Amino acid sequence: MKNTSALIFTDLDGTFLDNDNFSYGQNIDYAKNLIKSGHFVIFNSSKTFIEIFELFSSCKINFPIICETGGGIYFPSELANNYQKKINSSYNVIYEAPKISQTVDKIKVICHDFKDEMKFFNDLSHNDKIKISNLDPDGVVLASQRIFSILFTWSSSEERLMKLQKTLEKINIRVIRGARFFHLCSKFDKGTAMVIAMNKFKKIYPDREFISVALGDSSNDYEMLKLADYPCVVKSSGNKNISYSDLSVDIVFSSNPAPNGWRECIDNILNNIGDD
Repeated sequence: MKNTSALIFTDLDGTFLDNDNFSYGQNIDYAKNLIKSGHFVIFNSSKTFIEIFELFSSCKINFPIICETGGGIYFPSELANNYQKKINSSYNVIYEAPKISQTVDKIKVICHDFKDEMKFFNDLSHNDKIKISNLDPDGVVLASQRIFSILFTWSSSEERLMKLQKTLEKINIRVIRGARFFHLCSKFDKGTAMVIAMNKFKKIYPDREFISVALGDSSNDYEMLKLADYPCVVKSSGNKNISYSDLSVDIVFSSNPAPNGWRECIDNILNNIGDD
């Protein structure tokens, strides 16, 4: 592991955070220790930038952020000082996908035929948003501030979902299945964003070797799991939605759910590759 760093790409809900109460246990302290050891922790989540930023502010950390299932990539300014565009005083923009507002009218026209089967998150009542997301009222407000994606619930068959997917593909919009919600977005995903971020790290640190670790718990993590050197699946109810058929390397499965399962996976990886 000499002169080698792990780029640890991690989902949040159900992976780093408890899926029900969003507790991170000892994971923040453990992540800080990973940073001190020369590794990097990058949050790759379906959450909005502001949701993740608020978590970071409360924990006094500033790790790289990939938000909205790959829609935006942001590095702390001290890490990406050559990138002039900023999202706020602390973070620089590495990549942003087309804003969903550019196609939202076309999306609504197509989805009208499925109006009895799907409900957009932002069209739900405030109480229903809280109930379905398990967020508190302030968290619901932050989750609603989406730039690159739309959340929706689905109450019909897989066959009808496939029809929706095929119809939306005509306007270059894809459907991604998450643990709680489905996501509508343009042609990006967590795996694509992970590769972009890895390439940026290689440019920033040209003398270092990197290995990639990906941790997730549901099917919207699949693309980054597929591309990682070391894919890890944290025990969760969302596991049943993941297809493992295309993964070419062995997967590490935790025996514990989040938050403890997150550290369990990383300990397993670092021990196996000889990191002390």
